[in-house]
Amino acid sequence: MTKKHATSGLENRLPVAEGETVRSQRNSADPSSSALRSRSDSRFSAATGVNPIDGASRGTVLIADKNNHSRRDLRVALTEIGFDVGEASTADEIARRLRMIEYDAVLLNTNLGIEAIRSIRADYSRMPVFAYAKAANDGVQLDAFDAGADDFIGMPFKLSLLDARVRSSIRRYHATERTVDRTLAVADVTLDPIRRRVERKGALVHLRPQEFRLLHLLMENAGKPLTHETIFKALWEQEQGTNRGRLRVAIRDLRKKLEPNPANPRYLLTDSHFGYRFGPK
Repeated sequence: MTKKHATSGLENRLPVAEGETVRSQRNSADPSSSALRSRSDSRFSAATGVNPIDGASRGTVLIADKNNHSRRDLRVALTEIGFDVGEASTADEIARRLRMIEYDAVLLNTNLGIEAIRSIRADYSRMPVFAYAKAANDGVQLDAFDAGADDFIGMPFKLSLLDARVRSSIRRYHATERTVDRTLAVADVTLDPIRRRVERKGALVHLRPQEFRLLHLLMENAGKPLTHETIFKALWEQEQGTNRGRLRVAIRDLRKKLEPNPANPRYLLTDSHFGYRFGPK
């Protein structure tokens, strides 16, 4: 299959920052094909800060977007840095492609509707789902998280950051697959990782994806204090350092949903100057 390299059009942000265009024309290919990858374009690496990898795939992702232009630009960028990429422009096409091919992640523009995220999450409970949109307000972002999105990315976005976020989520996704997906029960709290369901005393507790991951981590290590650094790295692997304020907010929000009395927690306990652990108290 003949491939033409994208050059300076794939600089810095996609899709598509002001003044940028994507000029690369590509033949359509099966998403599992790696023939579209750039393996020697140093200009691309210099422009984006992302090094294309030779041979090995970064993962197989599905781009779902009804806008042909932004979908094509994003596909070109991701194939250049080593992803195998499929495309869908409707909710029905998303479902059909997910049945046909084993994807590692989905990138979905909210122009397809929040219900499209719910449909994916109903059948694929652990697969990373990234919502993205241009100039999305807080309401759209919150709706996307409530529907099951793992992350939300505003357009235009930096390719290097998108690459880091997607690869980080794919690593966690496959690491989870290698563990035993057993139901966890500690005191009167039950967590089912397959169905992504949490109950306290038999009552359903509605959690956002990040809150679910935080609780899962703590319950897997019930009774064992985890450091701030360990928890932060597990939740925000792509970020450097440890933002304890951000972690405190995440714990506070989870306590509000799980604890009978968030001011006097029974389950999500603080180990002063060290970290957190899952009780019971």
